[in-house]
Amino acid sequence: MTEAAQLTHAGTTTVIQIVTSPLSGDERLVLPEALRSVEVRSFITRAAVASVNQETGTDADTLLYNGRSYRAVQVKNWGEGFFEVIGQRIET
Repeated sequence: MTEAAQLTHAGTTTVIQIVTSPLSGDERLVLPEALRSVEVRSFITRAAVASVNQETGTDADTLLYNGRSYRAVQVKNWGEGFFEVIGQRIET
């Protein structure tokens, strides 16, 4: 079932459709150690989402879902127009 979330990219906010779930224990094991103890979720979407790019200094996009903000820390292009975003909860 798809749900709505707000995606903020470069100061512009857009409503996107997502499928989301918390990460399982096994999925957390492949994350960097610093992300294993914080709230993270997986978001599947057709919207192109950007994680932080240290080379260009580009900030990560944020997703607002159920009143909580998440920073895109990893983005995987699954092909066929789908992206998986790993989002770390941030306090706003």
